[in-house]
Amino acid sequence: MRRLVFAQGNQRASHAVGARGVLLTVIKQRPLDGHTPDAVCDDYRKLPEIIDALDRSPWPAP
Repeated sequence: MRRLVFAQGNQRASHAVGARGVLLTVIKQRPLDGHTPDAVCDDYRKLPEIIDALDRSPWPAP
């Protein structure tokens, strides 16, 4: 089962519910200050590859 949340503003919220966060910088470059995304996506064409990589990696401890 995939648990993926696109949380552009606060990846900690996605982690709090046991999901992963992907910071989307396709339209606007966003600083990582204070953000803890599991991945950063700068091109929508790369998104399936990013999701597959997240599926293969272990989940962080709560």
